[in-house]
Amino acid sequence: CPPRCRVKYGEHRETGAPVAIKACSLALIQRWRTAHGRAVSEGRSWSECRIEDPQSEVSFVAVGCLAPVSQRNLLPTQAEVMRVLASPGHANVIRLDQVLQDPEYLYIVMEFANGGDLFDILRAGVLTEDWTRHLFRQLVDAVRYCHSHGVVHGDISPENCLVTDNANIKLADFGGSTMYNAAGFGRERVVGKSFYMAPEILLLFDEPPSISAYDGFQADVWSC
Repeated sequence: CPPRCRVKYGEHRETGAPVAIKACSLALIQRWRTAHGRAVSEGRSWSECRIEDPQSEVSFVAVGCLAPVSQRNLLPTQAEVMRVLASPGHANVIRLDQVLQDPEYLYIVMEFANGGDLFDILRAGVLTEDWTRHLFRQLVDAVRYCHSHGVVHGDISPENCLVTDNANIKLADFGGSTMYNAAGFGRERVVGKSFYMAPEILLLFDEPPSISAYDGFQADVWSC
């Protein structure tokens, strides 16, 4: 998967509004891109890329002191995709507020969802049929919005469905997302968790492969 970024809680200095801040090491982004390019050239899946982060923590950052990102080549795909989805935005898709940088890190400042994730709710065993239907409809609507903007999420799972304190879904974690390709995606774009993965994606790993590509939109729908 792409290099793991650390998500921190923050507050807007002027308004006091809560935000989630994903801190991504610029060095790790570049190292992962190099490893991914090597894996693709060797016919391996990008999920086989592994890089180690020598840093265990990210220092607290005063967001107001950082500069907006001006170089598009520094943006991970996640930030690019979230910018596409930000206009006009959707009530069930986590909102991108800003992308900032300092010499070492890229900071993706996002809407804060304070109710945990859907996996927490499933584990607690408190879902009723009515509540399940309510959340499912919201998830489907969020995925429909992404697809209408040409975005493939690529990693839809209960862990990536955040929940607000008023029981609304917020589809999040676009680290495995990309723009739709009508020709489909091969092993180089296999992301997500196998528990929720569309069957055709797994067929890519048959020997020999049963298919050569999968449709990103269809795979997202299966994961719902």
